[in-house]
Amino acid sequence: MCSFLEGFTLVQVGEFSFILAQFGESIGVTEKYLYPVIVAVSVITTFLTPYIIRLSNPAYEKVDSLLPRKVKVMLEQYAHNRNTISPDSDLSIMIRKFVVTAVIYIILTIFVMVIYFNYISEPFVDAINAMLPEEMDWVGRFVALGVLLSVLSPFIYKIATKHIRGQETISVWNSGGIRRGYVVAMSLLRFIICTVIVIYCIQYYFAYTYGVLVVCSVSIVALIFFSTKVRNSSKRIEERFMSNLNAREKEQDSNRFVRKDFENELLNHDLHIADFELPVTSSYCGKMLMELGLRKVSGINIVRIIREGLDINVPGGRERLFPHDIIVVAGTDLQIEEFKRWLEMGETAKDGSQDIIRQRIPFTLEQFVVTAAMPFCGKSLAESHIKEKAQCAVLGIEHEGQTYMNPDASILLLEGDTVILCGEAPRIQKLLAHITS
Repeated sequence: MCSFLEGFTLVQVGEFSFILAQFGESIGVTEKYLYPVIVAVSVITTFLTPYIIRLSNPAYEKVDSLLPRKVKVMLEQYAHNRNTISPDSDLSIMIRKFVVTAVIYIILTIFVMVIYFNYISEPFVDAINAMLPEEMDWVGRFVALGVLLSVLSPFIYKIATKHIRGQETISVWNSGGIRRGYVVAMSLLRFIICTVIVIYCIQYYFAYTYGVLVVCSVSIVALIFFSTKVRNSSKRIEERFMSNLNAREKEQDSNRFVRKDFENELLNHDLHIADFELPVTSSYCGKMLMELGLRKVSGINIVRIIREGLDINVPGGRERLFPHDIIVVAGTDLQIEEFKRWLEMGETAKDGSQDIIRQRIPFTLEQFVVTAAMPFCGKSLAESHIKEKAQCAVLGIEHEGQTYMNPDASILLLEGDTVILCGEAPRIQKLLAHITS
């Protein structure tokens, strides 16, 4: 379904085609009539794109109904195999990391060398040799070479060692056989790249034979590789760079009531929020939630109902559903998909209803870790009154690495447990600020 929708969204001819057509016309490789044709096609496809996207779901259902069962099974198996981690995935990741690291640090090395050779080296050598006799002119070049290699040593060290003890590299090595040869070849290639860089630097200042250059360069690279000072310097540079890169995210995290790397945690729990509009023709209109048993049927939690300007947060079992109610649910992808199938003629909320949700108080997924200082530590979920205080839903509790979704009210909240909540952001943050203060 997602692939089908993506294909329908790509029908529009972008404005970049204008540039290509105009450029082709200017150099004489395309005819003049091609440019207005491309503009016309772009205008037409731009106008038709919303309608074509809207037709993606009916088209998918039509194609799905016409496809033979064998073809469906084959496509499902292909998709499954594409999403399955292959034995060579670690090798691919190892090679990709090496290539990315090598390219980045080689570019940095070349940049430093260009700046140094063009603007710093010659004045630096002349200044040193001016203080020495003429027969000792090699001293200035030697000092300049030493300064350059000192500046480049953290980059050379990273080229030689980055990811060399990574999880993927260890996995490939432990797999044995010919795959160990890839690790050895990768390490040798790292060393060769570093040696070539040092050879070029030495050759820039001294006209030695290739044998002497190779011996000197290999010795210098080995010295850099085993130098604790270079390793620490390289580590500090990388940490400083990453710290500056993530400074804005750290500032945002520091303003939260609790540690919120929950966006990454959501990937582990596979929790999402979705909204649906109840069709007028649904047979569930007018029924109470307790009669429908949605939690048992699909596993999802209804965390909010929006009804003509009225917000009903964490509705109780006696709450009735009415036509055009916007139902906000929380659950896994499979649970939400099951709920979508459960709704007769269920469709995602129209643009207008989505605007309503965006204009209202935001709903959020949040978590906190139970500590011994919290008043409800050791008590049951019902005794904690978390739901009542924050008017939120408790979606799950993680205890000793195991997650219990839709926990029973009698479950105990123990020290170290992670509680997953869903509700209005201000209410949850107020609760978290209170219990963590």
